[in-house]
Amino acid sequence: MIDEREQRPIRRQRALEAERGSGAGFASTACPRDQDRALANTLVGRAIPALRLTAFTGAHRELRRDTDPAAVIYCYPGTVSSPDGGSDSGVGDAAQHQAFDRHRDELNLFALRAIGLSSESEHAQRATAFENRIGHELWSDPDMLLARALGLPTFAQAGVSGYRRLTVVVFAGKIAKAFFPVESPQRTAAQVISWLKATGH
Repeated sequence: MIDEREQRPIRRQRALEAERGSGAGFASTACPRDQDRALANTLVGRAIPALRLTAFTGAHRELRRDTDPAAVIYCYPGTVSSPDGGSDSGVGDAAQHQAFDRHRDELNLFALRAIGLSSESEHAQRATAFENRIGHELWSDPDMLLARALGLPTFAQAGVSGYRRLTVVVFAGKIAKAFFPVESPQRTAAQVISWLKATGH
């Protein structure tokens, strides 16, 4: 039998996680890590929905069409602080953008197009792309349509909603792999490449 004293730290940790707030998607910030991993597993095999979004250039993008035949989509919080990857989402976002840019040539070897997606406006994303010299596209989803369609994890802070960090690899219109939770934004791209090499995609 587990000693009561051993249970107290676990209960305190769960209480702290619950205080972070809840999200609008499948999993909330109050969910323990095993439920977060379960979410990633349930996304595998799901079809990418036919949604119309806007790139930071102002061009319209058709999610299903423009991620075919292969793409890696990383959802990031944008201007609001995420419970994933540190509290300062601006620093985490920049690290994640730059990481995918650094690994762009390697991703190209697997015919993968990198796309960053957030609830930010395309104008905010354009400024981010310019400031960080991003060579791949950022897509704006202010109504969080993708989160609604797939039940992706989100959170709200100070009346602003954002995506929790999550990365999906898409092949032939379906999610082949989901990485969640993302605890190290700067390592996300490298983790994707390691998975691609390990699975022979």
